[in-house]
Amino acid sequence: MTTPTLNRALLRRLRVCAGLSVTAFARQVGCHKGTVSAIEHGHRGISPEMLTRFAQVLDRRPEELLLDATLDAPQIPQIASGLTVLAPRAPVRDADVHNTRSFVDYRPPSRRTGARV
Repeated sequence: MTTPTLNRALLRRLRVCAGLSVTAFARQVGCHKGTVSAIEHGHRGISPEMLTRFAQVLDRRPEELLLDATLDAPQIPQIASGLTVLAPRAPVRDADVHNTRSFVDYRPPSRRTGARV
């Protein structure tokens, strides 16, 4: 039997859609914001107790926050209810890319060459 894995992407989407920052969410869960961030980024595992607290704050069942290989299509809309679908970004035109100059491209004139600023 495999260990259930946290669906980190869903966790983050639910938190953001609930209008909670990492700090506010951590405060409601009762842990440090670094803990929430580490769990969302996969740098730290989650205990069953912490999973239950996350689910309570997000008003979900704990099993809804887990990845499950046996998850069938009819359950997905129920789990994803309440999520906001973001519109895709507008395509970037070639002219926009070539006519702009970023801070990375900027280099001030060297003082050694005597160039004026």
